[in-house]
Amino acid sequence: MNDGKADPQGRLWFGSVAKESWEPLAPTIKGGSSLYVLDRWEGAPTKVVANVTIANGLAWTSDGKSMYWIDSGTLSVDRFDFDGNAAQPASNRKTAFVVSHSATGCFPDGCALDTAGMLWVAVYGAGEVRRFNPETGDVLAVVRLPRGSGVELTACAFGGDDLEDLYITTAAKSYSPEKRAENPLGGGLFRVPKTLLAKIGGHSRGSHV
Repeated sequence: MNDGKADPQGRLWFGSVAKESWEPLAPTIKGGSSLYVLDRWEGAPTKVVANVTIANGLAWTSDGKSMYWIDSGTLSVDRFDFDGNAAQPASNRKTAFVVSHSATGCFPDGCALDTAGMLWVAVYGAGEVRRFNPETGDVLAVVRLPRGSGVELTACAFGGDDLEDLYITTAAKSYSPEKRAENPLGGGLFRVPKTLLAKIGGHSRGSHV
């Protein structure tokens, strides 16, 4: 299993990632993973999307009518129509916007929505969290971690008393001893306070959805 999040109705959505072996740097199997939803603990998960490469970030709009989801292998963010009361709540999948235009080791990973409806995406391999307008695909702000943090950003979420701080997770499982020495902060959890977000043009509260 890889990324997961609860929807506004409390269902657990989660995705898998399939690799050729258990080795940290083993190649990912293209199309070998899926996105699932679990409606209740005593039930079994339902497969929602098959032929996924790396199932990643999830987010729901404040009106509950749309769901954003990332299959990192597509280098883009998808948008579904969402009806929390329907038997099949997510439908009509389409590409919302492209995050990376070439598979050069940079791809979208986790994501989070703010109260302005803008989507923050952790870009693995780029060392950045980018704030996108999901309607246009325009990049509105970029957060870069300090030197020595590595570039393997995995997820982002808002936290704090007013959901005004941005938290960012990173990965270092695949680091060699040499890379670990160069990036001692890699694999850490980082907090970007609201004062700094305001300076980069991304001051907004996180959404409760």
